[in-house]
Amino acid sequence: MNILNTNRYTKKKLALPAISFAVCSALITGCFNHGNGNTTTLPPDTEPFAKDTLLSIQVLDTKGDPVKGAEVRITSDPSDVIPNAEEKQLTKDTPAGLVTYAPKEFSGSKILQVIASKEGFLSNNMPLEVRGGKANEASIVITNIASNSTEGISTKTVTANSDKKITVTAKEGDGDGDSQTTVVIDSDPGAKTKDNKPLGKELSVVVAQYDFDENEALDAFPGGFSVSIENPGKLLADSKEAPPTDKITPTDGEVVFESAGFTAIEVKDSEGNVAKSFNKPVQISTRVNPNFINPVTKEKIKLGERIPIWSFEASTGKWSYEGTGEVKPGPNGTLKVDYDVKHLSYYNLDYFGGGRCNATVTFMDTNGSTHALSGRVASQGWTHTFKYPGDESLILRNAPADRLVTFENLKTVTGQNIDVIDPSGPINLCAPDNSHTVLIKPPQVEYSELTASANTYCSNDSSVADKPIKGTYIRIYTEDWAYVGSAKTKSSGETSFRLPLGSYRVSMYDVAHRKNISKKVTLTSTETGSVALRVPQTCKVTTGGSSTGG
Repeated sequence: MNILNTNRYTKKKLALPAISFAVCSALITGCFNHGNGNTTTLPPDTEPFAKDTLLSIQVLDTKGDPVKGAEVRITSDPSDVIPNAEEKQLTKDTPAGLVTYAPKEFSGSKILQVIASKEGFLSNNMPLEVRGGKANEASIVITNIASNSTEGISTKTVTANSDKKITVTAKEGDGDGDSQTTVVIDSDPGAKTKDNKPLGKELSVVVAQYDFDENEALDAFPGGFSVSIENPGKLLADSKEAPPTDKITPTDGEVVFESAGFTAIEVKDSEGNVAKSFNKPVQISTRVNPNFINPVTKEKIKLGERIPIWSFEASTGKWSYEGTGEVKPGPNGTLKVDYDVKHLSYYNLDYFGGGRCNATVTFMDTNGSTHALSGRVASQGWTHTFKYPGDESLILRNAPADRLVTFENLKTVTGQNIDVIDPSGPINLCAPDNSHTVLIKPPQVEYSELTASANTYCSNDSSVADKPIKGTYIRIYTEDWAYVGSAKTKSSGETSFRLPLGSYRVSMYDVAHRKNISKKVTLTSTETGSVALRVPQTCKVTTGGSSTGG
């Protein structure tokens, strides 16, 4: 069953004419011969388009909208599976906010390090697991510095001469529970780039504060919440001050965070040079929400308790343990944690657990049918968004073992809300056996079967018949470019999808020319719909035993 055949049903086989393609020879007259019979156009070649492994990355802002013109770079590729020419790309309008890679074929899975950036945005970095033989889809969120419209994210920019002290406060509001971070940079701080180049005198300082209890803010958390620690030895040596919340010691340096809030700081000079380090400490003060539940004590955070502090290294995608900060009294009865740093990155107040599992989840209605959907699984200070294709179990890798989670914001691929029948409350993804069935009540919607085809044709000879492309992925997106699912074409060049009525984008990656080919299709009835993607190529032409083109 293809990835979007979301209910069990009997598929109709399409009656397709059998077409045989062969290279013309002297024994086959009139096939692709032209002129005096000495010139022959060879049929198009489909081999360059077949692909077992594909990777697409979509860059989104904190509202979930695609970002055009963002740079996506593969910064770490230990197995060298991404061709060098593809390692740095810019997102485009079509497909919106997307870059696509054609990795070398491999089995199993590989970990890549990906960074997305754009002028006017705070960059983000993530480790990405790519599975061989699959159409891999991922998204990465970057924060618009000028926009404060996302719930739980506050940004502030101050430009000043570094001859004097610079103070910047990013705050969500003036209430005791509103998130806030203040950064103080001393006069003449000795700011330098990562290459040890001094910055100019005029500095632009950007501070972004992310709240722990807003999922949209947590979506921007760099690298996700299941992370690798750069310095696990320091963390283990400090286990009395920073104990794991689940009492499972992370000897392998792999932990699952539970965030009490995090901060991004960026400093540039007028030439655009970015500060990495300082000769003088930079002072950071972060307000702690008094409603945050300390996962060690299971009670609201109190004065005198300590929260682990972490910094993020974008080049490696790893967090480093920086020690702990004491919860102290702030103005007007608020709580805060103060700490000094000498290098810039994301800084994170996070408790952590060492236990994790790979949980499997199936979403099923009362008739036993599975449904394609999107959603979120979340708990305090932790969240994960997902797309469920509907034909197999959803795998939540490195799920936290020490906390209860809920399934939220479940929607059909066309954006209609889905109610959860069972479980009626929070569950532990890692108990009792890591496998769960979520019983749902989907809305009553009508479906249509969409037949999508991929063919290639000779752009230099219209008389040559199209040739179907076998083994390429056709991907389905909603009208506003939210990923829905994908399937591989068969020998006929076709594949099919069962979709709710609505408008979709149908896309194929032209591996030979490194570009996406897309069409919009609207399904208005339960009758079978169709869409054809055609890929041009310059076909070879033979003349008297020699060939040109290709």
